Amino acid sequence: MFSQSTLDRIHDSSILEVADKLLIRYHGNTGNYRRCRCFMHADRHPSMWFKLSNNTWYCAACGKGGDAITLVMEHEKLSFDDAVRWIVRECNIFCLDDDQRPRQKRITKHHTARQTITTKFSDIMPQNIQTLSADLVDKSQSTVSPFCQALLSNGILSEAQMHNVARRYRLGATHNGGVIFWTIDSDDRVREGKVMYYMADCHRDHNRSPTTISSIMKKQGKLPKDFSATSCLFGLHLLRETSPCDDTVVAVVESEKTAVICSELIPAIPSSRHPGRHSPVVWLATGGLPFLSVERLAPLVGHRVIIFPDTDTDGKTFKKWNATAEEASKAFGQPFPVSDILERQASYEQKQHKIDIADLLLEEKKNK
Repeated sequence: MFSQSTLDRIHDSSILEVADKLLIRYHGNTGNYRRCRCFMHADRHPSMWFKLSNNTWYCAACGKGGDAITLVMEHEKLSFDDAVRWIVRECNIFCLDDDQRPRQKRITKHHTARQTITTKFSDIMPQNIQTLSADLVDKSQSTVSPFCQALLSNGILSEAQMHNVARRYRLGATHNGGVIFWTIDSDDRVREGKVMYYMADCHRDHNRSPTTISSIMKKQGKLPKDFSATSCLFGLHLLRETSPCDDTVVAVVESEKTAVICSELIPAIPSSRHPGRHSPVVWLATGGLPFLSVERLAPLVGHRVIIFPDTDTDGKTFKKWNATAEEASKAFGQPFPVSDILERQASYEQKQHKIDIADLLLEEKKNK
């Protein structure tokens, strides 16, 4: 049996990718439909088509159709479960169901065990990832954005700290005053660029909606319309500077702004392994409340992780992220602890404002 989440991932994936794996030749490169000859009968004229908006197929001649799973069932003469396994394997669908989960060794203190598990889970992560050019990052890198300047003018970071975070996180700037938070994975592939706007007080400018570099480039005709970004945790490329066997802690927060600020305000924490010493911290961000998922935590397997959710008056954010962390712990066989520091220390007024760990630090700093 397969979970609904696995079936949803298959349904959300492009049916054309499945067709390509089946070596089905189709025609057309624009619009919502692709036509082809039906493989189920002697079809002289293309009577079968793929509908891209809902990833389905249909043959007008024989009346058969369905989703990607039924396509594989018909083409390969497989059962439902075997067709799902075929798609998971051939299209690199991330799957946590018991009969598809890689056999994993128990995590130990030894580096070899950590490496083994990390490698196995990297094998089942999506491989056909569309990426942006690294030149875009290089050309955009700047500290002139209102966001970077607000970090300085409000005394949040010193000039040296601001330049350091801009370099490490490769912060960019747009011509119209936006900051670009590039999402770059641990293989140094540029997944996406998130453009956000900030005011002089370092708060979000809610009169200007965030956008992405890929959507801007699509409108400019510089990217194909079917380009689909596969995002990752903001700051994930920083894991190239560390390894699962060292004493580094990976901290996960919600907003990119929080990760940037905390990387300088909390660059290290007391080590739980070596009393009297400190462990360096790498700060990553999900980019939003809904975006903490088991899939996005997969690259962190083998690392020591602490998750810091934002707070609210009813504790919904904490409960939501804690549930995801528990799911990841079961899937990967290692703990993903969720910090309750904000639930314990934030006042009711602070919870009304839905503060995060950086807000708490800055308020404490202001009150000293």
